[in-house]
Amino acid sequence: MSLFVRLLCAFCVLSVLISGILAPSTGHAAITGSTANRLALIIGNAKYASLTPLDSPANDAREIARVLRTLKFEVILKTDLDLRSMQQAIEDFGKRLKKGGVALFYYSGHGLQVDLVNYLIPIGGAVKYAEDIPASSIDANAVLREFRAARTAFNFFILDACRNNGLERKDKSKVQGLAEMDAPKGTLISYATGPNKLASDGANGHSLFTLELLKVLDKPGLQVEQVFKRVRQRVHEVSLGDQLPVEYTSLTRDFYFRPGPIIVPTLPETRDAPAVPSRITVVPINERYEAQRKIVVRSEPRNAASAVGRLAAREAVRAIGRVKDRDWVKIAMRGGVAGFVPDYLLREPFTWKVLSHDGSLEVLEPTSLYRQPRSASTTVAKLRAGQKITATGRVRGLNWFRVKTGDGRTGFVRRSMLREPFAFKVIAYSGTFETTSNVKLLDQPRISSRQIASLNVRERVTAVGRVRNRNWLKVRRRNGTEGFVRESLLSIPFEWRDEKLKKPTAYKTVGAAKVRKQPRSTAQEVASLTTRQFVTVVAKVEGRNWLKVQLKSKQLGYVLENLLQRVVARPGAKKYKAGEEFRDCPACPVMVAIAPGTFTMGSSSGKRSERPTRTVSIRRMFAIGKYEVTFKEWDACVAAGSCRAAPSDQGWGRGNRPVINVSWDDTQEFVRWLKKKTGEAYHLPSEAQWEYAARARSNTKYAWGDSLGDNQANCKGCGSKWGGDRTAPAGSFRKNAFGLHDMHGNVWEWTEDCWHRNYKRAPKDDRAWTAGSCQKTVLRGGSFAENADYARSSRRASYHSAPRYNFGFRVARILGG
Repeated sequence: MSLFVRLLCAFCVLSVLISGILAPSTGHAAITGSTANRLALIIGNAKYASLTPLDSPANDAREIARVLRTLKFEVILKTDLDLRSMQQAIEDFGKRLKKGGVALFYYSGHGLQVDLVNYLIPIGGAVKYAEDIPASSIDANAVLREFRAARTAFNFFILDACRNNGLERKDKSKVQGLAEMDAPKGTLISYATGPNKLASDGANGHSLFTLELLKVLDKPGLQVEQVFKRVRQRVHEVSLGDQLPVEYTSLTRDFYFRPGPIIVPTLPETRDAPAVPSRITVVPINERYEAQRKIVVRSEPRNAASAVGRLAAREAVRAIGRVKDRDWVKIAMRGGVAGFVPDYLLREPFTWKVLSHDGSLEVLEPTSLYRQPRSASTTVAKLRAGQKITATGRVRGLNWFRVKTGDGRTGFVRRSMLREPFAFKVIAYSGTFETTSNVKLLDQPRISSRQIASLNVRERVTAVGRVRNRNWLKVRRRNGTEGFVRESLLSIPFEWRDEKLKKPTAYKTVGAAKVRKQPRSTAQEVASLTTRQFVTVVAKVEGRNWLKVQLKSKQLGYVLENLLQRVVARPGAKKYKAGEEFRDCPACPVMVAIAPGTFTMGSSSGKRSERPTRTVSIRRMFAIGKYEVTFKEWDACVAAGSCRAAPSDQGWGRGNRPVINVSWDDTQEFVRWLKKKTGEAYHLPSEAQWEYAARARSNTKYAWGDSLGDNQANCKGCGSKWGGDRTAPAGSFRKNAFGLHDMHGNVWEWTEDCWHRNYKRAPKDDRAWTAGSCQKTVLRGGSFAENADYARSSRRASYHSAPRYNFGFRVARILGG
């Protein structure tokens, strides 16, 4: 053989080899999905406590994972997950999906529909009735949302979850199977059996559906629709017709889990093998189908045959024959034309049944009115949020309603887009209120309703009704406008009564002070006073720590009582020495005199509320309770008719134990009783007075050091026999350097100050910080129920002034003239 002939033969063989490698075979020219970007989440739940335990899910999940790894999938395998673990697994799966990739989700375990929504049930939940499922299970749509967010090209959602679960509704009706789901574009959803049916848990360690799926999943050359069709045929055959898997697909391109083998010839061939056998056998049938997407109708049952027509998506056709040993059917078209199409591109016609259902509904958010109960149907009209419509029927087995609009148009709407019309009833109610801030006056008692007007802060309104079972009031403005306001945004109007003094008394300011038009910190400012400025007190405000004063300009206003000091001491007023103990009456608390001084308030290493630290000057000698106010002292106030609350002792005992379950408002009644009984200006200690007394000239965490030690105070984990359980009797632990007991632990103690998140612009003397809204007030000292960190000298807490809890208090008063 000549050299030229040898070279020519070698060139021909090389050309055939290269063309065979670079060009895919005719049978697999469709897209197969990148094998470098395939991700699968496999979950098998079997060990149920409140539902029927299952035998196969764990084995099914492991075998599916093994096969998918051979198909170049990156696999996340999970078994026996609780609710939180399932949520986390699905979230992590969604984060790892990549745009344009292939996503596969497989679930084996218990699953069922509740009100036409499918749920995947974790293990470990206490499930008794079907109504318990939504709060303790995973909405199957959560997986579809992850697919949609990742914008993957191919999505496969396989549910082997229709097992017998033994659940029933509270009305004793049975609940089983899954509801039909719409497959978003590029998605195939596979059920082990049809909607509202039960699947077999199988034998030999695998469910029937998964066992058949494992046999064909990795077969080369099968399109994904062919894979599930073969599974459907085998399951239906093996189960003797009891179980028939179904798929819902919106795939627009072909996909192969494993492409078919590419044949590379060893010698150049000049003859082409015949594309199809010379003879085909068509078995007559007469069945109705519809096209899943646009399909080309061929003259012969092969892709290379000439086209004789086209089918539009969802077009109805009649199959007149099935090609033996091939996945093709013969169809009859309009005009008498017959042709062949692949059977996996056809599906049973979409049918539905409407059950009787009457009722008024409203649209939850903008949506469409469809001609058929599926999103792919044509649109009849657009519906707006809040639009009223009438339900005329309910689609059986589907999450859709047939409805009628006000203008007579009829169609179908998803149930999730509808809700019961908002209804409320106003019952008789009257009262006068004022707003706590700028609020909206609405035409209905719900936040999303239309605004009628805007109410200014502290604007007075009259309540004309209360909405039954809702926290709303119907109110009328002075101009006659009526509407609805949330009750929490209203308060009782601020009222006060002046108690005139028999004789005006001269006072001087302790520090800078504001004169207000009304006796509250948020009232309009009338004048500003400097330190040691003289004023004349003409009245006291009944039930409040405010004094009515007259300035030299004859202008009247109100000043906080603890910002003023009498110029001349009362005749015979006693002078006290630092550390001296005394009682102002037999039923009064024991008081200890505290000398003035300076200290650093707060902590730079503590909580944010304890910062910034600042130097505070205590300029006046004051007295503070040696102990927290006890039940014995409180009961004396109740017996005198001055304290209305009779707080519970929780069964721990009264007498010498600190009083608990008193609100800040309750403590003000006790203070007023002491004032009236003794004539002395008792009050709750300010935060500055309290921390100064608790530190007792120390700068450590506690009065005795930075370590709490053992059995030094009553708190949780602090070594006392009462810690974490109950209060200790007053004086059970040693006193601090000022002679005070229980400044750390035992019970939280109310102070006079309003709550602020930090110490910015806080007073630098012993005054109470009462500026602001004062909806919350400050608590100090920790308690038996909290750990040692809450008992630090600088630790702060807050609570609303009205509720009663395990809170107590001690009292204070200024000494001298």
